[in-house]
Amino acid sequence: MRSHLFALLLVPLFGCAHFDAHKLATFDVADPALRAATYQGIPLKSGQVIVSDQGTPLSLFIAFVGQRFYPFVHAGVISIEDGEPFVYESLATIRPFLWGPPTDAASGRIRRTHFDAYVMRQRVVGIYDPPDDVDMVRVADFARRNYSRKTPFDPYFDFGDHEKLYCTEFVAMALQSGGLEGIEVTTVRKNASLRVALDWLKIQTPGIVFAGALTRTGKPVAVLSKTYSPAQVAAYFALKRELHRRFTDEQRLGNVFVWRGGRLGLRPEIRAFLEAGLSAAQRPRDASEQSIDALVASLADQMLGRFEGSNVEVSPQLALLRTDSRSAGPADAGRIVP
Repeated sequence: MRSHLFALLLVPLFGCAHFDAHKLATFDVADPALRAATYQGIPLKSGQVIVSDQGTPLSLFIAFVGQRFYPFVHAGVISIEDGEPFVYESLATIRPFLWGPPTDAASGRIRRTHFDAYVMRQRVVGIYDPPDDVDMVRVADFARRNYSRKTPFDPYFDFGDHEKLYCTEFVAMALQSGGLEGIEVTTVRKNASLRVALDWLKIQTPGIVFAGALTRTGKPVAVLSKTYSPAQVAAYFALKRELHRRFTDEQRLGNVFVWRGGRLGLRPEIRAFLEAGLSAAQRPRDASEQSIDALVASLADQMLGRFEGSNVEVSPQLALLRTDSRSAGPADAGRIVP
């Protein structure tokens, strides 16, 4: 059963898919003046960073690993080749095995995926230019070079060993090759229940590079979603952030997640909270982030209860277009489940 979880951790769905940008629920380009003569109205360039979230229980689990909350859980590098956009990303699969953790049976490398297929398998996608002093040509060259070398995936998420690269480590190293300094590594939170799961997977790293941290100093280019409106995109990350804040060191993973048919799911209370927040945000397409945050905080108190104390950190910004995310205020949230 646990192998199913880790397979999902490593392997997004593959497949050939194309999209019509005008039919996306969210098609938010930072500078509308740049839409002309670009790919479906999106000003894509080689060396851009693409981050994403599939909106699954697994995405929430990954977010819980870090002491600090960041949006997005996966990342890649964009490359324009013969006029077509591709995404280079580090992925793995699980070989058949009889014993031991699935990390021991993981095998993968840098992959090349068409931009359309990448977008269509995600719930929310963000595209960012690196800072001005980063050489985007070198970033894309690093990605293509490691694809050619078949650089293997690191199933143990060890940022201290760059012979193998997990997804966000791969993008961090690409940015570093382009001149970016100060890659942010987020401390793994000291939650006993989480530690049991990570120990079984042999993930002993003290810190992990999160996708949202890779874009903190970049410039937003576009946010895309095939299913969520702009307000729902903001609400989705606010809902995840609130659950992350409430998952203190004393919480158990079983208070949030359940196993059903060998797959990771959410407890009914948590699923209802997420659904209520997304439903309430469906109506106002121009809601401010402050109003979305107030909505999520109110729902959390009503549906999940109140408690005192939280020792987790929140990213000072979510890097979503046309918003300035606020940091978490005084800890006044409730327990995760009644």
